[in-house]
Order: sequence, then C-alpha cells, then structure tokens
Amino acid sequence: MRTSLPPKYLPKKVTDRKKVSLSVSWERLAQKYSKRKMKKVYEVKSLSLSDLDNQEFIGLVGLHHSDLRIFAGKEAVEIGWRLRKEFWNRGYETEAAQACLDFAFQQAGLSEVYSFTSLHNLPSQKVMQKLGMEFVKEFDNEKVPAVSPLYRHILYRIKSFH
Repeated sequence: MRTSLPPKYLPKKVTDRKKVSLSVSWERLAQKYSKRKMKKVYEVKSLSLSDLDNQEFIGLVGLHHSDLRIFAGKEAVEIGWRLRKEFWNRGYETEAAQACLDFAFQQAGLSEVYSFTSLHNLPSQKVMQKLGMEFVKEFDNEKVPAVSPLYRHILYRIKSFH
C-alpha cells in the first residue's frame, strides 16, 4: 500500500492477542456509493484496522486502482495491507483482506483483484496464498529503485466465482 505510517504508529510491545475490527463497516461503504458508482468503490484507498477493546490503530487494508506498467493500461484493482509489526502472524491480515475481497466481489462487482509484494516478503506471499490467490508472474517494480533488494516483485491474482 502507498500509505506511510506516522511515527506514533511504529511498533510497541503488546503482551496479549487482541480482537480486531474494520473501523468502517462494509454496509456503510455500500450506502456511500450509488449503484452507478459501485464499481469505483475501490477508490477508497484504505481502511483502518483497530483493536476492538481500545480502538488502538494496528494497521491498514485496502483496495485501489493500480497504475503499474505490468498491467499495460488494463484497469486493475489491487489489494494491500500493512500492519504494525507486533500484530504480524496472528491472522489479522488474512481476515481483513478476506473481508475486503468479499466486498470487492459481492458488493463492488469486481471480476478480479491483484496483489503484489517483494520477492523477499514471504509472509505477505503466504497471506496471498491463504486468500486463494494464484501466482501470475515475477516482475521488476518500476516504483522501486533498481539497486534495491526490493526491486523484484511477485504478482498474485484472484478471480470472482460469481
């Protein structure tokens, strides 16, 4: 995702597992957009994830239009997520991303959604696989400097079954 986190949201120690909720309900999003605009609902950049007990910010998940050259002008919607480090490996990414995909397919009427990450980001690749996404290809991300170890990326896709 293209969102930078403010310094106050950098990792802190957390001692117990917390329940997570999307801070914006899918129903409210659906009400916000008319049927005519429903296919453009992914223009909502991201949704905040927060702890149900104390509303503490723990991360983001969202859908947005991708302008990467690998899509060659095709209208492509991508899903992405970013969580504070202490909330990694607890299933929150998968749960929130699945809710986002459900919305994309059932409410927004999208036929497919993409996701990509650095070849080195194995945890995100694992989330993509858990979501049922399929490998498409490896590519060089033009938005990352070529000298960076994060330059090489992997692309996944999931199609709607409706």
